[in-house]
Amino acid sequence: MVFLRLIFAVAALTTLAVEGGRLYVSNGHFMKDGKRVFLSGINLAWIHYGWEYGNGNFQRSKPEMERYMKELHDAGGNSMRVWVFFAGESVPIFSQTGHVTKLDNKNTFISDFKEMTAIARKYDILLFPCLWNAAKSDQYTQRLAGIIYDETKLNSFIDNALVPLVTALKDDPAIGGWDLMNEPEGLANTQHTEAEPCFSSIKGVGGWAKSMFPFRLYGRFFNWAAAAIKKADPKALVTIGTNVMINTDQMGRRNYFSDHCLIKAGGKKEGTLDFYQWHSYTWQGHFNSLSPFKHSASEYKLDKPLVIGEFSAKASEGMSSTQMYHYSYNHGYQGAWIWSATDKTAGTSWSEEKKGVSSIRHESKNGVTAINV
Repeated sequence: MVFLRLIFAVAALTTLAVEGGRLYVSNGHFMKDGKRVFLSGINLAWIHYGWEYGNGNFQRSKPEMERYMKELHDAGGNSMRVWVFFAGESVPIFSQTGHVTKLDNKNTFISDFKEMTAIARKYDILLFPCLWNAAKSDQYTQRLAGIIYDETKLNSFIDNALVPLVTALKDDPAIGGWDLMNEPEGLANTQHTEAEPCFSSIKGVGGWAKSMFPFRLYGRFFNWAAAAIKKADPKALVTIGTNVMINTDQMGRRNYFSDHCLIKAGGKKEGTLDFYQWHSYTWQGHFNSLSPFKHSASEYKLDKPLVIGEFSAKASEGMSSTQMYHYSYNHGYQGAWIWSATDKTAGTSWSEEKKGVSSIRHESKNGVTAINV
């Protein structure tokens, strides 16, 4: 009888270990607990823009964030992209010289994040924290600029903010992956040219917010940040939320964030991405000819899983959210995150988003959406 109890106890512990496993990549697919997974979810992306975590701010956002996670779970979703530092409005803490000194002044940042991941585990949601935002330029952009232009400031961010955060959350199954930046092309220097193709801008790469950063500096930033994350947590997945036009070598474009380009920029072998993540909206009523909603994922000839990380039924050539989720699921993409639960202007309505997520909840041929976190 004692022997049987021991067997049952070991079996129970084994089940818990399997069901609480980390998300990982295998043969171009997301896997969790031995099953292929399709990342079906949403962009939150924030409750209080720029003031979400640290210094006690999370307590304001917590009830609403839990509501969104619960309703996403009830709709059959499994993942959520959330924004973290934005452009440095409130966190991390910068010195007068522009160096990062710590995550926040009241030392609640990590406990805030742990509260958020506890909620995510409760509702079986994988979180994808997006560290920085380059889709717009304002008075705070110079804080981000400092850590991209200046190596010592970049190291201060890595040592005093990024590594402490990742280390504190190491092995937390609710962290699906880290998104280094939202739409870096928004602040890309579109006029910069040099002999090395990895660092030379080509037509249509962005710069709509402000022409600032050459891809050489972007590459170093992403390479060093990714390497630091993986050193702190070897099982962590890393991505960047960007546009197709700077993330493929096909169709006359260039993949500035390939392993080759990132390592060439920063020199760190481990500083590469684990999956690609693209954003796609119509402009003047039409998708760009390179849009993922015009092609199957295989046409881009990438060596990593590809998630459609932002899209909206309000900018879709008339496609509904249901049609966009089915398109993503059936055309070789490994995930779909609609924009956005809290954006009432550009984002799809929350009720419509849930319909899209729910429409693929019982699919399995290209990956399951039901997971245990």
